[in-house]
Amino acid sequence: MGGSLRTVEGRSGQVIERRDALGRTVALAAPARRVVSLIPSVTESLFVLGAGDRVAACTEWCLHPKERVATVPKVGGTKNPDIRAIVALGPDLVLANKEENRRVDVEALAEHVPVHVSYPKSFDDTLAYMNDLGALLGIEAHVASWMRDVETRRNAFRTLARARRRVAYFIWRKPWMVAAGDTYIDAMLREAGFDNVFTALAGRYPEVAWSDVVEAAPDLVLLSSEPFPFAEEHRDEVAHLSGLPRARVVLASGEAFSWFGVRSASVFDEADRLARDEAEC
Repeated sequence: MGGSLRTVEGRSGQVIERRDALGRTVALAAPARRVVSLIPSVTESLFVLGAGDRVAACTEWCLHPKERVATVPKVGGTKNPDIRAIVALGPDLVLANKEENRRVDVEALAEHVPVHVSYPKSFDDTLAYMNDLGALLGIEAHVASWMRDVETRRNAFRTLARARRRVAYFIWRKPWMVAAGDTYIDAMLREAGFDNVFTALAGRYPEVAWSDVVEAAPDLVLLSSEPFPFAEEHRDEVAHLSGLPRARVVLASGEAFSWFGVRSASVFDEADRLARDEAEC
């Protein structure tokens, strides 16, 4: 997803260039020192990677790390950012996402400040994006250290001898919607050792009927904690509608499966948790 980094001589020295998910070249005269993040998972990543002091503002949906983001100015939501407030902050860079943020907002901001748009659709895409982030902020060493740890965890997980499980991953209730193919969630399910029974459905987040679920016969139904906040009470409802035993309807961390960035590696911990819970049933 990310383009290769280039540094070219400009009037004030080296210029950092990176191609984003919209095919635009984002150029900075120097590593960004004031950043507005419109992506909750990236806001968290900046703090974890030692660049929390660069975050000039973030969205109301940026939740982690709780104590740190509580003190950061908020500039609206992911779908309705306050363009004037963002521009008034004078950031060096705005970080946005093709799926989470609206293109009209990206274009409005790009008239005033460099905007880098991400769109990772796999674990490897996330690694490429993190390299982009490291270059744009000049925190390559922090990113490289995180990358080594993540690759170690990923390789260790892959050595586990565990049967793959067929799953249906629900993101919404009434209408009942699932994650299908061509989504980051679908890719992360594969990373976690699961096979998505609805990967071939048309659309990225299609609505499904319960007869479709019965016909697909998943080993597990995963109820995500976001965007719809599935809870224990919904396990009984889904078990009844699907005809599956309640033990095969489980709650899953939406952050582990859909937040790209430093939280991506948590998908391996979530897979281990789900495996333990299933074994105890």
